[in-house]
Amino acid sequence: MPSRYLFRRLVILLAVFSFFILCFIHTNLHPITNKNIILYEGSIFTFLAFFFVIKGRAAPLILFLVLLSYFACLWLVRGHMNLQDFRNIIIILFFYYFGNSTKDTSVLRRVFKTATIVILIVGLLEYFLTDSYLKYINIRDFYMFRGGMSHLSDYLDQNVFTSAIRPDGRHIMPFLGNLRVSSIFLEPISMGNFTVILTIWGIIQCDDNIKKGLIPLVFAFIFLIGCDSRFALVMSGIIIAVRFVPILQNKIILMLLPIAVSITLMTQAYLFNIFKRSDDFQGRLTVSGQSLLDMNFLEMIGMSANRNLGDMGIAYSIEHYGIFLCIFLWGLFISIPTPNIQSKRMKAMVAFYIMGILAVSGTSVYSLKTSSILWFMVGSLTVHASSLQSESV
Repeated sequence: MPSRYLFRRLVILLAVFSFFILCFIHTNLHPITNKNIILYEGSIFTFLAFFFVIKGRAAPLILFLVLLSYFACLWLVRGHMNLQDFRNIIIILFFYYFGNSTKDTSVLRRVFKTATIVILIVGLLEYFLTDSYLKYINIRDFYMFRGGMSHLSDYLDQNVFTSAIRPDGRHIMPFLGNLRVSSIFLEPISMGNFTVILTIWGIIQCDDNIKKGLIPLVFAFIFLIGCDSRFALVMSGIIIAVRFVPILQNKIILMLLPIAVSITLMTQAYLFNIFKRSDDFQGRLTVSGQSLLDMNFLEMIGMSANRNLGDMGIAYSIEHYGIFLCIFLWGLFISIPTPNIQSKRMKAMVAFYIMGILAVSGTSVYSLKTSSILWFMVGSLTVHASSLQSESV
């Protein structure tokens, strides 16, 4: 691989490993505050902006300014600024164009390979040497120091994330114990999300070479067991169905997918007529649907964003970005050109994955840890998918 591509790999890996790096620094070197995280992520965004300037890529910079102007108007109307909303969209924008600017898929292939190996090694250390591992990676203190999980400080007897322990036991292979492995992601939700992304990558590889595709799929299965993610289990099945059912890859179907999912959620909430925060699948769907039913006009157009929406990703996106921006961005995504059948299938699988997260797992779709590699993959494969067949492992 040309040495100039090493910097691109490094940027993606720094994004994927971001919280792991920061948690290690927090535990062993210096306390990490929210300002430090903003500085870390801002440095990555600044590098990407300079990259686009050097490469003469005007589109991401123009969209950056347009989006900044749009959010500035929203902030003016709301009476307060929320950079988190703007940051979430910039992750998608910058990493898509970063992948789009790469001449072949060798960077993506090596990023997945490196990330998978590191995730496996760290995950094994976390599971088999838990106490020793948590001495150097104090996850609970890392989040609590920045104001998160403080209400659960007495509940957790280990230095792990809130959802890393299932009091009632694991759902997948219960004999493995109550710990849900998070590896470099620090919390099992993102680990489950990466598992689905890795599954998509493996399926794409299988279209070219079954042996190459089986390797990431095997690792995805291992990660699924480790993090005990019900979402990843269900979503992986849906992803496989999308791959083998051509109608689900149709552009019109994909364009209407958010509407179909939203109607399904609202119907679920209306039929059960409850608002409960149970942690089962049905309960989450009901809560997500109820948040849409309760939305008023100002919230729908993004002029009011005061509700605590938690895991209700569709309502969160509409309320924080406005329905018109959501429609615009989804339309841009669906209209991305797909040079061959591989990229077409990939885009369809990513579309279902995104809507699955928004329906059940809230704002984790905007997490830098997983969103960076997802959108880099989309950018790389929708433009350079044909190079998959010419690349060696």
